Amino acid sequence: MGLYQKYNDEKKESVYIVLCASEAAKENLSKAFQSESTVSRPMLMISVFLNSSERSWRALINYLESQLLDIEGKALCQEVFLTFKDCQNLLRLRNRVSEVHYSLKGALSVAGGYKAHCEDLVRLGVEGVDESTFLQIELFSATIKGHIDSTERLLAQIEGMSKIIYQALTYGMASDTKEESKAAQKDARSMKTLTFIAMLYLPASLVASIFSSNLIQSVQVEGSKTRFVLTTQFWTYPVVTFSLMALTLVSVSVWHWRLERKRGPLHEPLANA
Repeated sequence: MGLYQKYNDEKKESVYIVLCASEAAKENLSKAFQSESTVSRPMLMISVFLNSSERSWRALINYLESQLLDIEGKALCQEVFLTFKDCQNLLRLRNRVSEVHYSLKGALSVAGGYKAHCEDLVRLGVEGVDESTFLQIELFSATIKGHIDSTERLLAQIEGMSKIIYQALTYGMASDTKEESKAAQKDARSMKTLTFIAMLYLPASLVASIFSSNLIQSVQVEGSKTRFVLTTQFWTYPVVTFSLMALTLVSVSVWHWRLERKRGPLHEPLANA
């Protein structure tokens, strides 16, 4: 809100320009215009305007306090889990309270300037500036100082609340990580079990593969009796198998050796440190 006044002492007239006035300020200013005291007390309008702005400040601070109470109740409730959105809301609230805090300091500075202006008017002998005017200024300044203290208290509470929310989120993340670790361990145990079962059936699978191939043939002898006979090329199976196995092991060993060689220069400074 803003108020501009130009007073003509000779004609006892004032010109007012009001900017962005609230509904309460409009109502109070309208009542003041209808009062005959505005003619004899031209500074009364400014006092009315200051009092109206003070009520608006009080309503805004009450709203900010209610917002903080909502977040505080959620943070202290064990049945409600905090989220990152709560951190964002708390950050927005802190920024809003900071804006109000500095705006209140500006309002206090305006009140000081208004008081100095009234003192100049008294020295110039302008009528309409009496002790009640200075009393209203002092009352307004004291109220604004109280609002400034309220915003400072809110900022301190927000700072403490941010630490609580941070710790709660950290604890929640640690709990989630712990649960994920337990799930990973459970999956690892399941994989070990499946691998062990597969290893148990691996010899049987190998035997079944060999007997189902042409490397071993069944030959009927002496009537209904049969016997298994190895083919003349059976020796190629173990030779090729062990050769491929050796080639695989050598390839893996060379690959690991090359990786360790590349990593060596990167880890040497850390080892020396």
